Amino acid sequence: MSDDNDKLKGMTVNERLFVCGLLSAFDEAVKNGDRSRLAEILRRVEVDEPSIALTIAEQIG
Repeated sequence: MSDDNDKLKGMTVNERLFVCGLLSAFDEAVKNGDRSRLAEILRRVEVDEPSIALTIAEQIG
């Protein structure tokens, strides 16, 4: 798993979501306003907590 995490580090969040097969799940969570699901998805693609909070605020408000 360490190799997978290293590969994600050079990618944008959208790229991470795409390569991990989570882009549709992310879009659905945004559509539904599901903050906890968004946070879960972002953690799975190695996004740090401050960036998770910022992304949720930008996507849902």
